[in-house]
Amino acid sequence: MNIFTDHIELPTTRPFNWKVFLIVFAGTVIGIIAVIPYALSLESAAPKTISHNIPLGLLLVLQVSQNAILYGVLAGIGLFLACRIGLGLPFTEGWLQKEPIRGRFRRVLVFSIAVGLLGGLIIVGLDQWVFGPLMKTMLLNLNITIPAGTVPPAWQGLLASFEGGISEEVLLRLFALTLLAWLGSLVSHDAQGRPSLAILWLANILAAVLFGI
Repeated sequence: MNIFTDHIELPTTRPFNWKVFLIVFAGTVIGIIAVIPYALSLESAAPKTISHNIPLGLLLVLQVSQNAILYGVLAGIGLFLACRIGLGLPFTEGWLQKEPIRGRFRRVLVFSIAVGLLGGLIIVGLDQWVFGPLMKTMLLNLNITIPAGTVPPAWQGLLASFEGGISEEVLLRLFALTLLAWLGSLVSHDAQGRPSLAILWLANILAAVLFGI
């Protein structure tokens, strides 16, 4: 079957699934922790303009806790609204309900990997041959030199990608896109209460623009 026609339709009136929430919450915490080495490398290379007496370990615990609470609240709101308009995490919910989703997941996974690799190659190419040289020229004209230590090691960048792939998606897709789609459904929806296709596209585009900003 075609992945664009073989879709999973979730009910528009279903209870809040705490198991799904805990899985999402755990993922965001992993992402928050994974970005710490990358952030520390950037901080060590930056000029020290602010001093604090808080031990680094305690500071990291406070930052992780603060972000975990924030993302947890946003994830909860997103999942709550998703249960009202037929959105959600179909593969996670299907897996928890022991539904036969393996075939569908495999097809989506292969397509997603292909698109991700293609998009990644395009981004690397643009950075290497378009934006990178322009940025170097601009910094040269401004007499700005970036220390070599400013660029964290590749392994730290790999870990940081989990924060972007999980935590930022919770913020801008699960929360922002769902909120926009829910607001749009108040204006245009089908008989079951699902947002119209135009509303979903608009919410998706707005969420993408927010992500870019």
